[in-house]
Amino acid sequence: EWFGSCVALSETDGTTPLSHYYPRFNAEGTLVRYNVRNLEPKGFYSIGPNGGPFGWPLLQEKGSSKFKLFIFEDELSCMSGYYVLKQYAKAEWKSSHPACISLEAGSGSVVSSLKFLQDKGLLGQYQEVIFCYDNDDAGLKAYEEGRKFLPSLKGVTTNLKDANDELMAGRHMELFRTLLFNAKVKHPEGM
Repeated sequence: EWFGSCVALSETDGTTPLSHYYPRFNAEGTLVRYNVRNLEPKGFYSIGPNGGPFGWPLLQEKGSSKFKLFIFEDELSCMSGYYVLKQYAKAEWKSSHPACISLEAGSGSVVSSLKFLQDKGLLGQYQEVIFCYDNDDAGLKAYEEGRKFLPSLKGVTTNLKDANDELMAGRHMELFRTLLFNAKVKHPEGM
């Protein structure tokens, strides 16, 4: 609900989810695109021109946390991270929204996504910027590229492939703790 994503349901039974639609907004905050994730068979496509990182306009909303910015590789991981951070937050944080977004177009867009946020004046609003990369070579490479652009960028990954896999496996508290406590600035020799 917070992200404005939609689910397309089967016309046959009206209940079976077929696709997810993730809204994308340009730098002026205008809806310009939907990234679409088909569930069965799994596939991805987009409708409309490129937009900024998924969820970026929400960073400017009242009640959005300004402490930590969590950047995920994809929309589903972003929403999974948001869910556990909101669900298991301490009482004093329950009324705020965790600052969670995803990259413009997967792991290869980490630098352009960070530049977009910098150009919008959003990066400097956070005490920590954390890239929650997938547990694969492409994710690690994306983190390394992101650190070249933003040397203070912290990195964290999950034990499973990504945040959504952790959530789907029922590892909610593990994901919550990983996101909040395991992010570090990682140096190439320590990776």
